[in-house]
Amino acid sequence: MYKSTVIYNVLQELGIRYTKKEHPTVFTIEEASQYQFGSMVATCKNLFLKNNLKNKYYLIVVMNSNRLDLVKIAKNLGEKRINLASEKDLFTYLGISRGSVSPLALINNQQKDVVVIIDRKILTYEKVAFHPNINTATLIFSSADFAKFLHWTGNKIKFMNFDTMLE
Repeated sequence: MYKSTVIYNVLQELGIRYTKKEHPTVFTIEEASQYQFGSMVATCKNLFLKNNLKNKYYLIVVMNSNRLDLVKIAKNLGEKRINLASEKDLFTYLGISRGSVSPLALINNQQKDVVVIIDRKILTYEKVAFHPNINTATLIFSSADFAKFLHWTGNKIKFMNFDTMLE
């Protein structure tokens, strides 16, 4: 598994410029929301989910403001049910611990077997903010660079409109 510091090397290799904001440890969206990064920065909630058979794993990346309905998300993914993956699964597939879930952890998914579901709305923002695989900092970089990083991972990426899915 990669250490959290390796993400900086990957971002440098990809030519991705970022701003790093250090902060106290945060485990929840509520704790993280006290750190504001500006109106043009998409702040996201990231969930690591598994299907009922435990043979498919999903990293869901949505706007912080979205309420999530796992039943509707499962239906849109063609699954009977989805649930939060265990902390053991989180470490096995993404090499991180609870509270550090981020698309940047995809560098640890060497099997490329995690399907990434991105809220389309995120890419309408100028910039995005994610933990660098540890929950004591946040990296802010352009949405275009986020798309570049996602392509680099080699994971299957799906874009969904969560606003209409959850109506």
